[in-house]
Amino acid sequence: MDKIAKYRNIIRETLLPYKKSHYAGSPDLKNEVILDNENDHYLVVTIGWDGEMPVRDCIFHLDIISGKIWVQEDNSDLDIASVLLEEGVPKSDIVLGFQSPLMRQHSMYAAA
Repeated sequence: MDKIAKYRNIIRETLLPYKKSHYAGSPDLKNEVILDNENDHYLVVTIGWDGEMPVRDCIFHLDIISGKIWVQEDNSDLDIASVLLEEGVPKSDIVLGFQSPLMRQHSMYAAA
């Protein structure tokens, strides 16, 4: 299996369990997992209604860009980058895209 296929599989297996997650006390909210292998965009979004208010929240947004996994958004208690490390993705192939380029160079992950 080539590196990109491996990363697609790791992302898929990491994100799919979030489809089953529900918010306590909010039965009208659900998580959707979006896996776009053609363009290498991967998201978990919460959609639904909280009373009279619509909810459209991005929990995770990952992209594969130039052979690296870019964590564009991580709005969870889970550190998705650490999970990717545990699944065998090297630090040099993880970019914290939600951080500014100046801050990324000081992280333990790839700058770009």
